[in-house]
Amino acid sequence: MKERALLPPRALLLALLAQLPLPVLFWPPTLRIAAGLVGIVLFGVGAFLNVAADRQMKKSKVEVCPFHSTPQLIADGPFRFTRNPMYLGMILLAAAPAVFLGLWFNLLPAAR
Repeated sequence: MKERALLPPRALLLALLAQLPLPVLFWPPTLRIAAGLVGIVLFGVGAFLNVAADRQMKKSKVEVCPFHSTPQLIADGPFRFTRNPMYLGMILLAAAPAVFLGLWFNLLPAAR
C-alpha cells in the first residue's frame, strides 16, 4: 500500500491549527511590542521566501511539488542562501503567531 505524503501547505495548516488551544485558553493575550514586531518580521520574511522561491522555480521551469523529480539545481534567488527556502518560509510562518502572541510553547508545532 502506498503511503500518502503530507504536502507542505497542509503541514503548515496543521502547525497553525495546533497552536489554537493556547490563545483560546489565555485570551486575551498580553501583547509585548518587541515580540509583536519580531512576529510581524517573521511572518513577512516567511511570506517573502515562499513567494520568491515560487517565482524562481517557475522562472527556472522546475515543478514546485516536492515529490517530483528535479531536472536541474536552482542556485539563484533565495536558493543562494538556503537549499529549501519554501520550507524555511513555512517554518517562519508557523512560528510567527506564537512569537507575536508571546506564547512560546506554541513554537513546538513550528519546530516539528
